[in-house]
Amino acid sequence: MLPGENGPVPATIAGGALVAPAVESCGGALVIVAPIAGLEKGMPTVLGAYVSSDGSNWTGPNLLPSMSLCSDTSGALAGGPNGTLYCFYADSNKKVRYSVTSDGADWSDSGTIAGAFTQRTPSVIPWQAGFLVVHPGKSSPTVYWNSATFE
Repeated sequence: MLPGENGPVPATIAGGALVAPAVESCGGALVIVAPIAGLEKGMPTVLGAYVSSDGSNWTGPNLLPSMSLCSDTSGALAGGPNGTLYCFYADSNKKVRYSVTSDGADWSDSGTIAGAFTQRTPSVIPWQAGFLVVHPGKSSPTVYWNSATFE
């Protein structure tokens, strides 16, 4: 997961599976979020962000302040109000969580979406002054949530 000729994270191996990173723009820079294996033995997999203002020179990983990541998943990114960037992901307890940044490097403490559980990476899109977060639900194939349900 080190920066290379094809960018910082062309693909990520997490828990033995191929997991696609997420990419979005924020504050005039590109941000790629991908799983980062524990830096020491026994440490959980978490999310890290790589940031570039020119697409060639990258900094990171900037770790998201998250619980450990659900295995074989990544994060989903969506632009929010005032140039912020949100990352939605499933933690090891299968709760759908989110973190926020304005520069891709410094991320807020994450929160959860009430009642949202999944073992997969959610999808997200800005929608009606909030977000539409789509993920495999516990009791139905798909459950939809928006920012009004954030805790």
